[in-house]
Amino acid sequence: MNDSYQNRAAVAEPALQVALASRSDNFYLDVKHSFASTGITAIFGPSGSGKSTLLSMLAGFIRPNINGVIALGNDYWLGNGRYLAVHQRQVAYVTQQAALIPHLNVEQNLAFAQRRAGPRKSAWRSIGTAKAPVSSQRIARQQAAEMFGIESLLQQQPRDLSGGQQQRVAICRAALSNPRLLLLDEPLSALDAVSREQVLQALEAWHSARATPCLYVTHSVHEVMRLADHIVQMQAGKILRHGRAEKLLCDPTIAIGDPGERGAIVYGELLNETAADGLAEIKLSAERSLLCSAGTAHLHRGQRLRARIYARDVSITLSEPDDSSILNCIPASILAIHSIMGGRAMVALDIKGQTILALVTERSVDKLSLRTGCSVFAQVKGIAINGARAEPIANVENSNEITA
Repeated sequence: MNDSYQNRAAVAEPALQVALASRSDNFYLDVKHSFASTGITAIFGPSGSGKSTLLSMLAGFIRPNINGVIALGNDYWLGNGRYLAVHQRQVAYVTQQAALIPHLNVEQNLAFAQRRAGPRKSAWRSIGTAKAPVSSQRIARQQAAEMFGIESLLQQQPRDLSGGQQQRVAICRAALSNPRLLLLDEPLSALDAVSREQVLQALEAWHSARATPCLYVTHSVHEVMRLADHIVQMQAGKILRHGRAEKLLCDPTIAIGDPGERGAIVYGELLNETAADGLAEIKLSAERSLLCSAGTAHLHRGQRLRARIYARDVSITLSEPDDSSILNCIPASILAIHSIMGGRAMVALDIKGQTILALVTERSVDKLSLRTGCSVFAQVKGIAINGARAEPIANVENSNEITA
């Protein structure tokens, strides 16, 4: 990746503190939370739980009619005698409707975002903002367009683009606007699987170079596992629970999406370069390592990696097999077993300090006499590498919340 996107220091924003109460018809939103100052926070929950309403209030499109406080550190956007309009908040907001400027072509839409970019320093500052030379801005647009897969669309008009193409342009435009807060409300809903993967990679690379907080609304567990550092789960206008993504995803008692799509986030270190057969070895702990397909990822020894292991790709045995085609078989201990619909069970497994899930049948639980505390072997059929991501040292969510 071009150095314009990576290896640049960025100063983290302070925590986003929110205390909002608003009533509309039969819906009541009551949210009081201190959102993480760094990383991507996935806002997850059923339709009608208030996710989009929350983002609209943060962006300034909806004003709460009971109480409202929105503060980025000591900078109040709402409350403390202030109310900043949408254009004063330095927020980039992308919804399912791309909302491109209709009389400007794609490149002009991107250039408009650069002209309105904020003055704060970031991975984009030196090449992409209003004070940068025109040639540098053009280079930034080209690099961003390539990253988000829209380089062939730069001279087209919004009316000539498909819904998925418009969404990619909107996300790219948001990235170029140098926001203090990035709000994404189901931004990939119109994309096919290939385009979705490209944009997820681009978002991951873009965000890894910056300290901008991002709130990402989605119904996709895959997107949560791919991007999220934190999860906020909403229900009926309130926050039901929140925490580190790897902790909430691995709690078998929490309902997050379809069980068949559930999985774990693990962190490890690449032990060696990719072998001739395309496999790489990731060290999870001093005693645990896993083989995985490197795909097209550019990896190097010693690199810290974030990977996804889906529960459907993990099986459990009581002894280590010596004649299995599954290459990854590691000792584990059972942390919890939770019965779910369809005669299945979600089993949480400890692998030397990290947790993975196994989706098995209840009949298998009975047949193997699985119980909490049992020592077993986990057979892992597949591991998906996200790429280089910093391992979380501690929960960066601020526990000090403001009052309305």
